[in-house]
Amino acid sequence: MSRPELWLELVGVAGVRTVATLGVLATGFRAISDDDYARVVIAEQWVAAPRLDPSGTSWLPFPFWVMGATMTLLGRSLATARLASIALSIVAGVALHGALVASEVPRRSRVVGLATLFLLPWTLWTTAATVPEAPTAAFLAAGVLLAALPAPRASGATAIAAGALTCAATLSRYEAWPAAVVVAALLARSARSAAGGQRAAVAAGALLALAGPFGWMAWNQASHGSATHFVARVAGYKRALGGPQLGVLERVWAYPGLLLVHLPETSALGALVAFASAARWRGRRSSVTLSTPAPFATASVACALAATAVVAFLVYGNLRDGAPTHHAERALLPVAFLLVPVGVAELFASGSQRLRRGAALLAGAAGLLALSRLAHPPGGGETSRAQQVSEGERLRAAGAPAIRVVPCAYEHFALVAAHAAPERALILPRRPGAARCPEVAPADGPPPL
Repeated sequence: MSRPELWLELVGVAGVRTVATLGVLATGFRAISDDDYARVVIAEQWVAAPRLDPSGTSWLPFPFWVMGATMTLLGRSLATARLASIALSIVAGVALHGALVASEVPRRSRVVGLATLFLLPWTLWTTAATVPEAPTAAFLAAGVLLAALPAPRASGATAIAAGALTCAATLSRYEAWPAAVVVAALLARSARSAAGGQRAAVAAGALLALAGPFGWMAWNQASHGSATHFVARVAGYKRALGGPQLGVLERVWAYPGLLLVHLPETSALGALVAFASAARWRGRRSSVTLSTPAPFATASVACALAATAVVAFLVYGNLRDGAPTHHAERALLPVAFLLVPVGVAELFASGSQRLRRGAALLAGAAGLLALSRLAHPPGGGETSRAQQVSEGERLRAAGAPAIRVVPCAYEHFALVAAHAAPERALILPRRPGAARCPEVAPADGPPPL
């Protein structure tokens, strides 16, 4: 492909994703949960008082750094937070596109694969909301693909890029951590056959891939007295929420079951990737020369290994009460980003017309299912917090006066995020069942009744 053709393809894929995301916002979707607004509040606090760990909790710091840096340039507001999140998702998608090009995935395969991926309901929702799942998944998949490049196409620069992208992912979401081990292992293997100067760069990329998890654990050890403080915090919060007590088998099956129900396209394409990888392995073991081996064969196997590691990590976390506390299926988005593009490439590489026809029927059914899921987004009803956002924006327009806030639960985060000056909002103890949620009063006036 010529450079102009590649740029046209890149702009086209990014443009379609941007339009689709704006379409989701046009339907009224704004947030998955109150956590979205809490993240905005933390980023606004970071602008007022920057620190290495913006949340001071179990939430990883990279998304807050990006959102806070954008607010520093453009001003604190919910609109700026949403712009930063969407822009980061688009940039991460561009990185994934570049990794697919470097992996020699054919043009038709990568365009169809990326279009399928970017139009999945959970991709659209997490791109439109102020949450880090979509960019995390894209950064991680790009890192795995670059780390898996064979020797003729690999270089010190691609190794550093793989490590940096993986580091960004691991400092955004915990489910990226097991895949970082796969990236580091791939780069360590490449370093063994690399030349002197290049070997140092590849080794640096491997270390960079692991820098996020080890750096975060070191920070937790220094600031909280335990390298795994974040695990205990999440588990404690989840247990405090209560809920039904599930058996071991139910916990083990939870995430594979969510993958089948909420990401059926990923499940089907993942099965195809596993089948193709096994066929190549059998051919290698039996010394049979495979006809026209795909140039992305190594990438396909690497993505399958990374996706398996992510699912296994989530299953283990669920057994330890360390998995996400709500909308658990969103943690599986990296699996989709790892398997959908290479799965589509494997499909196009197949010479079986029957397989292609079956896949086309499956894709049509999955597309209809995706449309039906888009009609029922998370965060509907009261969770959209339209009333609280409107009140907060009114206060912001009035100069963001100092206020005192009495929440009922967590709905106040939407108001404080729209108010855009959390250092001027005093949050008082919760009062469940109040007539107005939250109750707001001027800081120098009488407290809310």
